[in-house]
Amino acid sequence: MGNKLSRCVSAGLRELLDGESVNLIFGICFNRSQGWTVRENNLHYIDRKAKNNPNAYENAITIIGRTINDIHADNQSIYCFGFGDATTHHMEIFKFFNEPCEGVDEALTQYRHAAKTARPTERVSYGSIIRKATCIASEKRDQHHLLVILASEPVSRSFDTKRGQLSLDEKNTYHAIEDAREFRLSIVLVGVGETNANMKNGLGISRCCRYNSFKFVDYTQVMRDSPTGRKEIDFCLAVTENLPRHITQTANLSSYDVVRPHTSS
Repeated sequence: MGNKLSRCVSAGLRELLDGESVNLIFGICFNRSQGWTVRENNLHYIDRKAKNNPNAYENAITIIGRTINDIHADNQSIYCFGFGDATTHHMEIFKFFNEPCEGVDEALTQYRHAAKTARPTERVSYGSIIRKATCIASEKRDQHHLLVILASEPVSRSFDTKRGQLSLDEKNTYHAIEDAREFRLSIVLVGVGETNANMKNGLGISRCCRYNSFKFVDYTQVMRDSPTGRKEIDFCLAVTENLPRHITQTANLSSYDVVRPHTSS
């Protein structure tokens, strides 16, 4: 996004937030739906020869990171975690080398390293990354938190899950979203790639998709349908549009008598 447009969005958010601080958390899924990360057909593929041709994840991190970072006067720290790889599977998360990253550039550097070394797996649940963000929110109650989940596939749904019911991984994710509502945490699920049309999958039948604390944004559709010159700004606005209202609604959750989140995945 051009610096001028980025500053305009950030300035608008700064005014709406009225001095409120926002802590940015990225959760990046490395599942195997697009093949191995070192292959060009993978959405995580890092093109070393064309540095001006970022993949969708790099682009999303840059757009969101710089916008949130520009709200504040100083260079904000950014929490970055991965999940859906062969070491954590659908149960845990792994942290990038520096936690938190110091600004957008370091977040991009750490993501690129993870993308080159991650061994992807197939089963996906967002429960673990949401619970990690909830724990951060429970420890830092003097500010609002924004978890951005970047993924190309929906939560896993087993073949024997009946229509109108949630799979085990969907239940895990749903309950994590429910628990997160007790804290100052907004969750945005960003769908990347051409296969993310059913990103919410079974979660669409649950109440969580009607909460102000949870929002789905189709990155690919925004980038495809928005006019040239507005793609990045439209994406950024879609990600942050619920933020001011949700911050106002959760302001009273900053007191320390709120229960701690469940940590099991």
